[in-house]
Amino acid sequence: MQDQLWRYTTDLKALRGMFWRGAVWWGEATDKPAREDARPTERAERTTAECFFRLRKPGSTAKLAFVKTEALLPAGVVLAVFLQALVQSKPALADGCLAPSFGSARTFIVGNTPQFAVAGDFNNDGRPDLAVANEGGSTISLLLAKSNGMFQAAITVSAGASPVGLAVADLSGDKRLDLAAASSAGISVLLGKSNGAFQAAVNYTAGKGPGAVAVGDFNGDGKPDLAVGNSSSTNVSVLLGASNGVFGAATDYGVASGIRAVAVGDFNNDGKADLAVVCTRGVAVLLGMGDGTFQAAVIYGVGRFPSSVAVGDFNGDGRADLVVANYVSNTISVMPGQGDGTFPIVRNFPTGTNPNSVALGDFNGDGLLDVATANYGSDDASVLLGKGDGTFQPTVNFRAGSSPSSVAVDDFNGDGKPDLAVADYGSGMVSVLLNNCVAPRPSLTVSRSETNAMVSWPFPSAGFALESSTNVAATNWLPASEAPITNGGRREIIAPINSPQRFFRLRKL
Repeated sequence: MQDQLWRYTTDLKALRGMFWRGAVWWGEATDKPAREDARPTERAERTTAECFFRLRKPGSTAKLAFVKTEALLPAGVVLAVFLQALVQSKPALADGCLAPSFGSARTFIVGNTPQFAVAGDFNNDGRPDLAVANEGGSTISLLLAKSNGMFQAAITVSAGASPVGLAVADLSGDKRLDLAAASSAGISVLLGKSNGAFQAAVNYTAGKGPGAVAVGDFNGDGKPDLAVGNSSSTNVSVLLGASNGVFGAATDYGVASGIRAVAVGDFNNDGKADLAVVCTRGVAVLLGMGDGTFQAAVIYGVGRFPSSVAVGDFNGDGRADLVVANYVSNTISVMPGQGDGTFPIVRNFPTGTNPNSVALGDFNGDGLLDVATANYGSDDASVLLGKGDGTFQPTVNFRAGSSPSSVAVDDFNGDGKPDLAVADYGSGMVSVLLNNCVAPRPSLTVSRSETNAMVSWPFPSAGFALESSTNVAATNWLPASEAPITNGGRREIIAPINSPQRFFRLRKL
């Protein structure tokens, strides 16, 4: 019999008669091991929150690992434990909100026909700012955050002609956020100065009609590279990063006509960055070779006139899934990844009218990934709460401005809840919708490979700190030494499992 994992709750009828060995019960007041061969029913009266226990094969050297909600822990703490023998784990879910809740839109003036918005801290003050590509003005508008979800007046930065796509990342390795803009002139790279200002744009040639740009390390050298979707030349241009924010000449890979969006992820679990490209025919997947080159595109059909794509894990199987906004179908298509780079299954869910952009976040604080769309035809944003199995609750729409073209997600008022920023193409404004979900509590998820363990939690989770210790009873927990990254709407760290045991907790500051 293989090791297995069960949810341990007050209703233990499904486990009656089963034995569990070598497990440790961590109670509210005292820590003491469960008696060998104790039946789970003998502990049911002490259960006040969900825990996850593994049934271990007798004689195995495996040790207990579980994830626990904060109900049995000190106030404000969510704790995840993994030991060297952890095989699998499921998240202990926070209570969350039953339905998404956002306040009325706050509007901020930007440039002419804002097409695309991204969030990032451009002046290093710890608050997320906004950058907006203005197609009609050949500019980028910067909205520097003030507090409580408010922004300063827009600062105008010159970019290429008619910018329609943006990507934000540290392109030069100086720990400052930079911008890459896709425009009719090619790709403009604007290096940040850390005070909210940018150096003059440096332009690079891509294909014909660049309309989207994404950042990833395609050749494994640790330097960010660019992938550019060219709407008029039916291909993707890859520009490999050299150093200090400089990029080499473009190499083109054929896709199909009508390219609208590009996203980066590891779709076949080989540790190499792959591409998902939205085109008229559907979504093209180009598997990376790890040396900066890509295999031939494989196209999967979705809804009518797909317009945007995002990468996340919607069913909790540890594999990258895709979600696509379908402009004419008024749906999103969710495509669960098989872990081998293929996406043969498509499930559709309704949105508002003409969804033009899709973004991810945990909008109700239950630890599950949700979806937001900007709906050009109905002047609103749709929020679909994930159920954790690849399906979603019914769509809820929130009023935005005129002709929303893009949606970005971040915590704009510092309350630990992801908010929405919608670029309103028809009004020259950005609508910011603050999340009103009551008391969301993030949860940690733990999984492992042969050599590493991954600890992840919803993003953003402002007001919480990830800490680590080798002794769960220690009073001097330290900040986790591993640098977190953002992956599919969650923050995650990768930790080696060559130590006997290690504990992580997400502590409320």
